[in-house]
Formats: sequence, structure tokens, C-alpha cells
Amino acid sequence: MLRRIEIVLGWAKSLWRAFWPRRPSSPRPAPNQPYVPRPRIRVAHWRGTGSAPPGHWNACHPSTEHIFKAELTCPRGHRLTLKGHSISEAGEVQPSVVCRHPGCDFHEFVVLDNWAQRRAVLPAMPH
Repeated sequence: MLRRIEIVLGWAKSLWRAFWPRRPSSPRPAPNQPYVPRPRIRVAHWRGTGSAPPGHWNACHPSTEHIFKAELTCPRGHRLTLKGHSISEAGEVQPSVVCRHPGCDFHEFVVLDNWAQRRAVLPAMPH
């Protein structure tokens, strides 16, 4: 039975290659310009209450930080949650931050100012 399966698969493979032959991969030309990483924009830390104003970030509550990390407001005022991102101790966010609001073109690599000091400035949560 195994031999029959091998024969049928071999036949199907040869038929596939007859209709769609492999194309030799051509070497890609070297880029004309050296790679220059995009500069990161710095986003100020909002220490007030409520949502952060445009161009600022706000720390999430410590109980949800492992999921949501931080909340950022794009320059056009749309609120973003950094849920699928990782943030280094220096505040560098990976991957880039994209505003998904229709018509908004905010797409940047960001650094969150004062990320390491976020715990010291969290407002007390009412019980």
C-alpha cells in the first residue's frame, strides 16, 4: 500500500512540474543605497488623569500591563493600545506603532519617554 502511495505521489509531482516548471532563482541585485534605519520619534509621558493628549503616552494599570503595556494617543488624537508590542527598559517599542483609524497615516517607530519610571507616577486606583 505504501508503495502505491509513493507511485501516485511521484506521478502527481512529475505532472505538476510538467505544467509549472521551477524557475531558477535569479540573484537579487544589491541595493543602491545602504540601509538606514528610520529614526524613532520620542513620545512624552502623560502624568495627568484620564486619556493622554495627542502625542503622549499613558501607563496601563500594573494588573493589565502584561497584556496592554501602555496607551498612546497619535498626533491626530486617536487612542492606541500597545497590545502586540514589546517595550525595552529604555522605552523603545517594537514593532512600529500604526494607527488603525480610517484615514490616519500615523506609522512610526517610537520611544516612550520615562518608561522605566512609569510605576512611580501611576495614580492610585480607587478600591
